[in-house]
Amino acid sequence: MPLTSIESSALVKRYVQEQGSDVIDELFDDRRPDETFALSLLAVVELRSALLRLAKGGKISELEAVELLNNFRKDVSSVKLWVHVDDSLLDEAAIALERHPLRTGDALHFASMLRLRSVASGAGEIFLAVTSNGELKDACRAEGINTLDPAQRGALDQIRMLRRR
Repeated sequence: MPLTSIESSALVKRYVQEQGSDVIDELFDDRRPDETFALSLLAVVELRSALLRLAKGGKISELEAVELLNNFRKDVSSVKLWVHVDDSLLDEAAIALERHPLRTGDALHFASMLRLRSVASGAGEIFLAVTSNGELKDACRAEGINTLDPAQRGALDQIRMLRRR
């Protein structure tokens, strides 16, 4: 099974119903013991921000936001690999900006994905980046990173095929 990095634009689909939520739900709910999920600590902040902004905007209640954050805490207990935002990741993100037109947060996610791909390669594993962010997908593909957009047609089949390997 691959080392799977789940970026914020995909992760939010676990907690807010939108196109691709079924894919992310299956990714989490039907995962095998040999699957390794990885997250950037930036994703934790971004997810919390997204849910609290929905509550402040009246799209969900504050109680729902708290419940969804609790569900997130349960889900992340299964995350085996965390990428910390440190000085070296900031440097790697700044270098990535010279090659790819990304926003700051996306550059940090991208630098995290590059690190995780290196970890996976060293362990002889496939690396999969899960994102619905178009610019980030473009950067990943330009660097030869396998990507999965949960909102894209065929994503569910792609996950199921990976799990059969």
